Amino acid sequence: MYGLTSEYKYAYSSYYGDNGVCSWDTVKPTVEVELDGYLKLPANDYNSLLKAIATEGPIVVSVDASTWHNYESGVFNGCSYSDNIDINHAVTLVGYGTDEKLGDYWLIRNSWGTGFGENGYIRIARESEV
Repeated sequence: MYGLTSEYKYAYSSYYGDNGVCSWDTVKPTVEVELDGYLKLPANDYNSLLKAIATEGPIVVSVDASTWHNYESGVFNGCSYSDNIDINHAVTLVGYGTDEKLGDYWLIRNSWGTGFGENGYIRIARESEV
């Protein structure tokens, strides 16, 4: 609607938190970043995703985070390749890289706070084919 605000100005409230009343002030929004467009990538297109993250910037992705709760560090390789994947979480893909010992990875900023994973981030194994 207007852009993005800081979490401390519009904190996340879970189902079990506040009474669910939206606290967004539409009269005087506290926008930190304004959006002037977006890019929609082809679904599950590895090369398009690599190019976009390198040239366009952070990308919102939908993931199955069912097994992420115990992640602390390293390159996570606990993803399921079954037909029963449950897309249940939206996160920000901020980059990619290669760990000398653990291989290629995607760098994801999670919304569970800095106590999760590597200061709020998770590195997920990156494969061009499954």
